[in-house]
Amino acid sequence: MSALEARAAQHRTSARLELHQERRRKEALKRQKDARSDRSNRFRALEPEPQIEVDQQLTKAQRKKQRAFDEARQRAERWSGELCSYDWLCDIPDDLNGTNTSEGWFCMPRPEGRRVVLVASKGKVDTRQTSGDRLHQFTCDCLPGGSTRTKHKPQTILDCVFVEHSSTYIITDCMCWGGYDLYTCAAEFRFYWLRTKLAECQQEACDEDEFKLEVAPYFDCDRQGLAKAYRAPLPYLRDGLLFYHKQGHYACGHTSLVCLFKDEECTRRFNADSSGDLIAALKVIGTHAATVDGVSFPIIGESLEEPLVEGELARFVVVASNDSVCVRAERRCSPKRAVADCASKIAFFLRRR
Repeated sequence: MSALEARAAQHRTSARLELHQERRRKEALKRQKDARSDRSNRFRALEPEPQIEVDQQLTKAQRKKQRAFDEARQRAERWSGELCSYDWLCDIPDDLNGTNTSEGWFCMPRPEGRRVVLVASKGKVDTRQTSGDRLHQFTCDCLPGGSTRTKHKPQTILDCVFVEHSSTYIITDCMCWGGYDLYTCAAEFRFYWLRTKLAECQQEACDEDEFKLEVAPYFDCDRQGLAKAYRAPLPYLRDGLLFYHKQGHYACGHTSLVCLFKDEECTRRFNADSSGDLIAALKVIGTHAATVDGVSFPIIGESLEEPLVEGELARFVVVASNDSVCVRAERRCSPKRAVADCASKIAFFLRRR
């Protein structure tokens, strides 16, 4: 047995990677019913960013570098936290097909492009990537709060993907429309509301907007619906399929009620590098392990030139050996990345090998 295999044998992670996704979905639905969360802070996207404090004992050059690093990390944490992050679909939900009912799931072809938070308020539209960097600032007459004509209306917040070749924002979800809070509404209602209200506003719009807005199509998860989501012609390239539980609320952060599926047929980007290795962003714990969702992976191989620091995110190559999983450090993540990959992503790719 090689040294790698001997060390990996001490860390049998397959059992811990057993995700029990069906149980976690049911628990998420139960939490929705039990909780009556205060959502008054959900519009923090419109609040000014807090000031960064830097150690004054550093030199001027060091303070400048540290401030830039901390500000980039703060923006990334703030804006990535405004969006939901998906589970990967490792098993088929028991209630997948709820055609023509309020039960079951919807399937949406995920657009390929840059995912952003779109905020329309006080006569302008601001779009921010998960890094916190602004992508565009413009006016949009068909969104409440997004133009001079509609600036008196309360804000609108959307989950979108920007498709560059067509200058189009594909809307995948709606968190707030004209001040109406949709975070705690079921996906079934959010999708209906979004399509209905956007169509009404587009009819009323007076000006031609700089960018187009379109709603991503979604389908029931019966045989016909899944076939359309998987293969039907679209005005954009697919980057996998998103599955939304019809009764799922919009969760800022990780949720088990939105799942992502990918294969070679429905995406050009299959999350492996040119050598076929799986790359995952994980949080460092100590000097010899990385963790995600409570599962720890031993770090093998040579250390990076600058040692990893506990708590930071780093890119790792996932190394599977028989029934064990280890990781090999590739490089530390940019401060513009704030969210680690989930355990279900690792399990998804390991099961496909």
